[in-house]
Amino acid sequence: MGGVDEDEEGEVVFSDEVLRAMPVATEMGELGPEDMQVNGLDISQQQILLARGYRVFLTRGQLYEVQIAARETTKTPWSVCVRRLMDIYFDRQTLAMGKATSHGFSNNPARKTLNQEVIQAIKAYTASQNEGVFDKDVNYVVACYCRDTRKAFLKQLQANSTTVYTL
Repeated sequence: MGGVDEDEEGEVVFSDEVLRAMPVATEMGELGPEDMQVNGLDISQQQILLARGYRVFLTRGQLYEVQIAARETTKTPWSVCVRRLMDIYFDRQTLAMGKATSHGFSNNPARKTLNQEVIQAIKAYTASQNEGVFDKDVNYVVACYCRDTRKAFLKQLQANSTTVYTL
């Protein structure tokens, strides 16, 4: 199919040639509605790389939605950006049972480190768009978002049951 194949699990795999030609979010800047069309054609579903050097993809439309959410906040736009990107790549249960890095201690051995290629790509994108944001800042937001998701997940489980859950 010209540089695009599927692996054993049915996942789409792009050749290095296709990856080099693919648009990269870190190199795009801020998107607007005009960036969702070319010659009248909708390109919002076009696959793009989040950051060069990582095989982490999203659509042009998803990136636009992340940027809109970040622009609409008054506090820390980059933090909203990190959280919205995490929502794209991880479901709620994965976030609830996840942790930002393999470092540190968890009382629950079931907590797994989130996919580090995705986390590193999010860090690269965030740093490229926001001066003065460092890996430790993004790790903190990821850890807080996992904690917040875990608390909400627990609350929802306990509201639907008489059993007491701990994550």
